[in-house]
Amino acid sequence: MQNLYEQTIVKISECFYKLESKVEPPRKVRFNEFYVYRYSKRNIYEAMIQKSARVITSLKSIYLLNKSGFLQEQASLQRMHDELT
Repeated sequence: MQNLYEQTIVKISECFYKLESKVEPPRKVRFNEFYVYRYSKRNIYEAMIQKSARVITSLKSIYLLNKSGFLQEQASLQRMHDELT
């Protein structure tokens, strides 16, 4: 089961990178005294890319927390992941 989950995450990430390559990359802009990366067009496609990235990283985090035995933390993150999707 562990191997199947890892393979799934790899495939999801590959699909994400293909979608991500279809939009203009974020630009470095000044925010207060720091620099941050922001998408310039602020359209639905860029929003979908950002949300998809959060979903993928939360799945990876859930997997690592569960694998390490942090089940309460994994459950909390899983609730957040549910809200993202």
